[in-house]
Amino acid sequence: MADMLELMKARYQEQVQGLGRLKITHPELGDIYFKPQKAMNASEYNVFLKAAQDLTFESMVDILVLRARKEDGLKMFKPADKNTLMSVVSADDIQTLVNMMFEADGEGEVDAKKS
Repeated sequence: MADMLELMKARYQEQVQGLGRLKITHPELGDIYFKPQKAMNASEYNVFLKAAQDLTFESMVDILVLRARKEDGLKMFKPADKNTLMSVVSADDIQTLVNMMFEADGEGEVDAKKS
């Protein structure tokens, strides 16, 4: 019998391959692909859960940085882009994109906490 770790790794790879990427289309920003929640590895899911539970605006930016992908599957934003996203990008655009991702992934809409 195969090693449990190898079985778990193979199962995860099958899940990721079957899920691929989801796509949302913002009327003004165009297509944005993103990694479905079920395709996240444990490390990514941990970051996602912490951000989703916090739901401050900063955590919404963290979710966008974590999930957004280009058409080729590469990350759209780097962690270093977080400050720029926080300071010179419309809060409404970020919240709209994150909500579109949640809705497309079947997670429902979210609102940042008012602080």
